[in-house]
Amino acid sequence: MTAIHEVKQKADIVDVMSQYNVKLEKMGRNYRALCPFHSEKHASFFVFPDQQRWRCFGACATGGDVISFVMKREGLDFSQALHLLADRAGVKLSQASREQDAARDRLFAINAAAADYFHHSLTSTPQGEKALAYLDKRGISTSSISAFQIGYSPEGWDSLKNHLLSHGHAENDLLSAGLVVEREGQPPWANGTKTFHGS
Repeated sequence: MTAIHEVKQKADIVDVMSQYNVKLEKMGRNYRALCPFHSEKHASFFVFPDQQRWRCFGACATGGDVISFVMKREGLDFSQALHLLADRAGVKLSQASREQDAARDRLFAINAAAADYFHHSLTSTPQGEKALAYLDKRGISTSSISAFQIGYSPEGWDSLKNHLLSHGHAENDLLSAGLVVEREGQPPWANGTKTFHGS
């Protein structure tokens, strides 16, 4: 088990969110709450303990794990949030393991954020309505769309890049994850011209 996995295991996502005064309401195996990142009257923020993940289906249109939650809540970068959670959980992070594991987990976090972005674009935007209608015509159910996190890539070569950068991810990490490519003499541009994208 890596140090980062140990931190995630010990820093239970429900407990951590409760420490930030997120008032979670139990719904079966999951929880919901008013999103702590924007004002709303109806709860659109969901926590999935089995997966140790969270997602806002409202204005934020984002999600992640316990580390990404602390990043967003505290305004920290990945390594700072990891260090904070490790201290709270009593996990010692060596410099080498912290750097290696942090780099790998940043790539996982970025790809998860990209999948959330594409899924939200399909299910919750006007641009995704035509794609949803096509999937319905092909007999793909809403539950399958959710389970496989099927998504839609909106127009604009830099839409994914701008979204990820606005959520605190570094451009170098986007390049490392293969979500953008750098062209000689041009700024990085987003991969993926296909209409549909699965996580």
